[in-house]
Amino acid sequence: MAISAVSNSTSGTTQATAQSDASSLDMNDFFVLMAAQLQNQSMYDPVDNSEFIAQMAQFSTLTQMEALTRSFASNYSVSLIGKTVNVQTTDDSGTVTTATGTVDKVNFKSGAAYVVVDGVEYETSAVTQVTSTQTETPVEDTTEEGTP
Repeated sequence: MAISAVSNSTSGTTQATAQSDASSLDMNDFFVLMAAQLQNQSMYDPVDNSEFIAQMAQFSTLTQMEALTRSFASNYSVSLIGKTVNVQTTDDSGTVTTATGTVDKVNFKSGAAYVVVDGVEYETSAVTQVTSTQTETPVEDTTEEGTP
């Protein structure tokens, strides 16, 4: 029965990152984890380099997909400017409130987009319905009578 050594090492950068945002990891966190894995690997069963390359590629792809998602969300929020929307919010007591108004502008805070509807700021995810406020002008029929 093989017993591998276990060590309890913590770097200051890992603690700072975990305290700043425990729900997300970045590439630096990946490299810290990779270094810890290399330091604590068994000399009788080393980790294959191709596994590290595959993990790094997967992490890079995930990071790019998250950035793309944030970009799409920002573009969606900006596309709501000038449109009439219904916004639904729930307060602490569970009461659901629906407001209708025109999106005046979009504010960005900490990477998240917030729509401003009639002077009140809402999360973009609170938008439940979108209606175009542009009125269509009727097109006049310029064909002469009797012509197909």
